[in-house]
Amino acid sequence: MIITTFFILEVIADLIACGEFRLDPFWTPLFVMGVVFFLMMRVLKKKMRCVRAKG
Repeated sequence: MIITTFFILEVIADLIACGEFRLDPFWTPLFVMGVVFFLMMRVLKKKMRCVRAKG
């Protein structure tokens, strides 16, 4: 969620400052890795019991 927020803010700032849509070379791969990690954890949570928190 935090990575997504910074990614969106960076894209909006570039859009306002430059007047064109540009993807930042730092935030784009970080955003993609964050999304992949989130999706992996979500799938693992649904498929495996050992990932679930007890309580």
